[in-house]
Amino acid sequence: MSARAISSGSLSFGLVNVPVKLYATTNASARVSFHWLHEACGSRVRTQYYCPKDDKAVGHDELVRGYEISKGHYVPVHEEELASVKAASRDSIDILEFVPTDTVDVLYLDHSYYLAPDKRGAKAYAVLVEAMRRSGRIAVARYAARGKEHVVTVRVDGEVLVMHQLRFADEVRAPDELPVEHESVSQRELALALQLIEQTSADAFEPSAHTDEVRARTKQLLARKRAAGEVAVEEPEAATRAGAGGKVIDLMEALKASLAGGKTSRPAPTRRKPAATPRRKPARAAGPRRGRRKAARG
Repeated sequence: MSARAISSGSLSFGLVNVPVKLYATTNASARVSFHWLHEACGSRVRTQYYCPKDDKAVGHDELVRGYEISKGHYVPVHEEELASVKAASRDSIDILEFVPTDTVDVLYLDHSYYLAPDKRGAKAYAVLVEAMRRSGRIAVARYAARGKEHVVTVRVDGEVLVMHQLRFADEVRAPDELPVEHESVSQRELALALQLIEQTSADAFEPSAHTDEVRARTKQLLARKRAAGEVAVEEPEAATRAGAGGKVIDLMEALKASLAGGKTSRPAPTRRKPAATPRRKPARAAGPRRGRRKAARG
């Protein structure tokens, strides 16, 4: 199955704009993820916000973000206030400079994306790839998406470009903060360590030689349980149960009502009756008109 682009834009440097599309470098289908189920009935449980002070569930429309400045002390921030400080999204990835590859520490690497040429961008894309390959440098650029600004690098990998989103300097802990004691090393100890490295060295790193054995065993476990018929099926009506005192608890309806500002999505039964009132015979209203036509003809 061919990869699907997650975004499109342009790679800009100087007066050159290269139309590109962004693709994820990771394969999400390879992951094994789980949901929480109610063991008694097999239904998937839902998240509900709870206020311990008021001792009640809180709807989404009652929530506000809070930045903790000390234990138990928060600065509340509303969505419109956050929106005023967000970066305006733009389609361009603006190259600022080209630097040697080895000057970017791997500690700064975060997410990665492939950049492929978009329509009418193949020629400029090919020129940029070849020029960067011959220069031996990578590009440092700025990119804004989802309200945030990012510093990225763009490098050549074979015939394609790869964009690495970087962490900012204040997000990376300095190695000198670690409590490492510097001990003296003897020549004999160093020689033995170098010999061990030589015995276990390889010409290159081969990613396919390393597999996630835990994930493989997990998939085998799931396959065996599925083959044995151990499958929990969530019933559609399982979300509504009569609670203590005959009170009906429907979490999905409560969440929908919260998102709608307190208006439930379930129509009240009394609203169906007025729908029948328009069934009046139009002949009564049309009768006088027919009479007027006859009078006009007379």
